[in-house]
Amino acid sequence: MSTPNISTLPKWAQAHINHLQMERNTAVRELRAWSDSQTESPVSITEYVCLGEQSGPSYMERYVQTRRLKINWHGIELRVALSEQDSQHENGIDLSWSPVVAGNQMVALIPTSYQSAALITKENMR
Repeated sequence: MSTPNISTLPKWAQAHINHLQMERNTAVRELRAWSDSQTESPVSITEYVCLGEQSGPSYMERYVQTRRLKINWHGIELRVALSEQDSQHENGIDLSWSPVVAGNQMVALIPTSYQSAALITKENMR
């Protein structure tokens, strides 16, 4: 796909496009500055964002200042906690899960590959 030649457009359209490009560049620059100034933590969220700098999305990591996380997805609640050494176990990551709606609903832990697994409710199994 080729880039259209804006010089053939009316002057007001050229000015508007240049203004939009300037706003976009400023927004991307500010987003990058904000991202670079974050305080790192053990918990982060990686998102794929389209900034227009390349074809396709770029990785953007946001740090969350917490030691506990809860994720609700398709009827499953996953709880993640960073644990420090105590009487029960060494430093590590604790995982627990349950159905969002209490009852007899079951959640299965299904290995998917080396050190990887999926949590799926009985209703969503194939």
